[in-house]
Amino acid sequence: MVWVNLGNRWSVSMSEHAPSVDDVWEENDSRELESSTADIRRIHKKQGYLDGLMRAKESSLQAGFDDSFPKGADLGIAAGYILAQLISHKDDNLLQQAKQELNISKVLSKKYFTSTLEIEGDEHPVIREWKDKVTGLK
Repeated sequence: MVWVNLGNRWSVSMSEHAPSVDDVWEENDSRELESSTADIRRIHKKQGYLDGLMRAKESSLQAGFDDSFPKGADLGIAAGYILAQLISHKDDNLLQQAKQELNISKVLSKKYFTSTLEIEGDEHPVIREWKDKVTGLK
């Protein structure tokens, strides 16, 4: 049974090719279900792919953090030690200059590190420069 629009009125057609009203899983519904299922599968595959990428990034970031954090902490400690020595020396101009140059964001600038986050050379150049200055004050 199919409803047919005749312009000014509706009519019911009892064509044998029309799906039955009693048939819950009509042909069109089956196609819609297949399309819907394919959409859901696509969404789940995409989400699985994204989850995999995120887990890989997280583990990679964690490994990078675990390796680099101690290096950054050592640089921070060295900068703090230099500043403490300058405070005890009581040279305000030199102390202010050191505070600017030993600012942790400047010390950890990319320009001082290789692509594998190793310090270029034996020692951080800014830390070495200030260690030499402090040693010369004694």
